[in-house]
Amino acid sequence: MEILQSRQRLQEEQKRKEELRLAKEQEEQLKLQELKNQKYTERQNKEQKKQDFKAKVYTDAQNIKQLQLENLEIIEQKRLEEIQSKIAAKQEIQRQKSRAEERRKRMELEKKAQMKMELERKIEEENRIRREKEEMVARMEQEELELIQRLQNTQLLQQSVFEDLEAAMGVTELRDS
Repeated sequence: MEILQSRQRLQEEQKRKEELRLAKEQEEQLKLQELKNQKYTERQNKEQKKQDFKAKVYTDAQNIKQLQLENLEIIEQKRLEEIQSKIAAKQEIQRQKSRAEERRKRMELEKKAQMKMELERKIEEENRIRREKEEMVARMEQEELELIQRLQNTQLLQQSVFEDLEAAMGVTELRDS
């Protein structure tokens, strides 16, 4: 009976040990499976992080490319605006030069016209003065002729009076001598 009990205890002990061993083995397998699962999850997480990083890098690169394109477009737009501004400024300068040239020509023409009018006025004035002088000379010549005629008439009158006076005085001989 003791042997049987001892055997039974031994069997129970072996059974308990076997159960413990099985439980331990099962626990180790569970731990091993957990470890595998944890490693798998870590790998998955790592792979996901790598994929996320790649996606972020790709997105950032695309954003940078897009920004570069937008910046290039802005730069090109500003360059075109600057060119258009320079063209407009050049055209304005040309218009101002053209207006200044037209103004200069107009002023030159006005000055020439004014000088011509002044010259014509002077010529007309000189012609008027010449005519007045010619008329005055003609009047003076006429007056001179009249004065000469009067003088001749006066001389004739004096000579006639002198002859009458000589005849009246009988001084004709004196005169001949």
